[in-house]
Amino acid sequence: GFVGDAVFVVIMMAAVYVRRFGPRGTALGMVAFISYFFALFLHATLGQLPALAVAVIIGVACSLLMRTIVVRDQPERELVRLLRAFHARLSAVVGAAAEGLVDGSLTPRSRRRLQQLLTRLNDTALMVEDRIDDAATSKPALQVFDAELATERLAGLTVLVLDLHPAAPAADRHRLADVLGQLRVTLRTERATGLDDRVRGLADQLADVAALDEAALGDAVVNRLRMAVVAVIRATLPSPTLQAAPVAVDEPDEFPDDEAWSSGERDGPAEDDEPPEGLRVTTRQSVQVGVAGTLAIVAGELISPTRWYWAAIAAFVIYAGTVSSGETLSKGWQRVVGTVGGVVAGVLVAVLVDGDGPISLVLIGVCLFFAFYLMQVSPALMIFWITTMLALLYGLLGQFSVGLLLTRLEETAAGAAIGTTVAYLVLPTTTRSTVGRNARTVLNGVGELLCHAVDSLLGDADGARLVGEARELGNDMRMLRTSAKPLTDGLAGIAGRSGVRHGMRVLLACDHYARGLARLCAIPLSDPAALRPGLCGATVQVRHNIDALAEAVHDGDRNAEVTSAQQLLDRAEDAVVGCVAAERERVLAVLRHLRRIDQAIVGLAVDLGVPAVAHSAAAS
Repeated sequence: GFVGDAVFVVIMMAAVYVRRFGPRGTALGMVAFISYFFALFLHATLGQLPALAVAVIIGVACSLLMRTIVVRDQPERELVRLLRAFHARLSAVVGAAAEGLVDGSLTPRSRRRLQQLLTRLNDTALMVEDRIDDAATSKPALQVFDAELATERLAGLTVLVLDLHPAAPAADRHRLADVLGQLRVTLRTERATGLDDRVRGLADQLADVAALDEAALGDAVVNRLRMAVVAVIRATLPSPTLQAAPVAVDEPDEFPDDEAWSSGERDGPAEDDEPPEGLRVTTRQSVQVGVAGTLAIVAGELISPTRWYWAAIAAFVIYAGTVSSGETLSKGWQRVVGTVGGVVAGVLVAVLVDGDGPISLVLIGVCLFFAFYLMQVSPALMIFWITTMLALLYGLLGQFSVGLLLTRLEETAAGAAIGTTVAYLVLPTTTRSTVGRNARTVLNGVGELLCHAVDSLLGDADGARLVGEARELGNDMRMLRTSAKPLTDGLAGIAGRSGVRHGMRVLLACDHYARGLARLCAIPLSDPAALRPGLCGATVQVRHNIDALAEAVHDGDRNAEVTSAQQLLDRAEDAVVGCVAAERERVLAVLRHLRRIDQAIVGLAVDLGVPAVAHSAAAS
């Protein structure tokens, strides 16, 4: 009735509102939503309450049985599996780089594949850190971090060499590719106990490559590619003797072009604890869900008085894990596409099974498995398997018909369309504003990590937490990629925003260099006195430029000015001679990272209309 529907809308609004309290709030909201929905769906009465309570208890008991006994969570074994998965991801990147070296070129498709492999490597590294108690200081976390940075550098240099130096000697490229190919096989097939000896053998082979005449390698960039291979091999060694010192990462002069940045997934919407303006994201979405849910119930009743809940559910779930109108649109059309595919598959499967009980039950279990397994991969794939499962379920109950599945399609399309329309019209949170907010978060993270890293290098701060801060920056970058996806991919990105892609490329480069700084600066210098004035001055200027860009991308504020820190970095470089000889190369690598970040930041700021001031003018 009317009261039941009204309470259902209130439950939906509350379920969205409590997401602000994190994963537990999200879980509580979903449980409340599902529980009330089933009470409506089953037309439950007070007399049935004891039986329903028993059913809930049985369901919870079965879940606990599976979770704690049958498929028990074993953190140690899971960490081992995650490390193997990380090695597999690493080997995939190494293999792609080897293929490019053999072929002598990279097609647009292979470029996209290489970037996707790097994104998956980063996601797996984050999963490894989630399983390590003290990820900021533990040796496995540091080793994973080193391996990730070294592999990113290898991929970037491979692209750069093949783009700018296609005439590099084929024999040298093939020798490097052969070593990479053997490293890939080792990482995929060997257990940890045998990895050390195998990789040491590869290092010995690489010594032969190092013996090549430097002139024959083409130039310094090609030679740096050889050194990148050394860095990957060292980073994959479990031996502590080769892991004692941080890997000095000398980055390429340019970050490789790639217009197809892939995006990671996240568990739920990200929002600031103290939003700078307006309503919280969860408050906005709570109101939107209330309006969308009400309209979806009305539309669903008009389509089918007995199946209206499909429209309401569609209008509700497209707001899960989204923070902007563009993300809601993307999720809505994926839900419709998945339903269309599920209707076709459901009809075929239901006709073939023809209501056979045992076969239907087995296939229902298979459909549920794939629905949950693919939930984080694609909403369309999840809905495809759910719709197929419903066809089997209704066939098992003797209620299957093609018309029923078509009704589901109509209800789903109506709910998704209503939810998307409301997201754009009622208290809209635009994709560009969300991307701007997340971009500012990334830039602030780059600036803070940069300053903390330099403080650690100069002995003014503890460097033990730099890796943890670098991982936090990686999480922020992943959220930015996800929020920007509607502007670059899929239905919402048809126009092809090249400016957004360029900005994403610059920010990804800054993230890469800043995380490299974290590893380089973890160990303080023994005598930083000569370097301190120049390095501190350059760092302050780079941070100022980062702050100016952050305001420009978030608020559109063009009043701040940027000033290149290149002259300050040159002076700091001149002071490197005062450092201990054994530490000079590491300091030069730090300055190169700062230089790359400053070049990228100032360039993007100027593109966005932020005025640039020459250093001499700024100093006067």
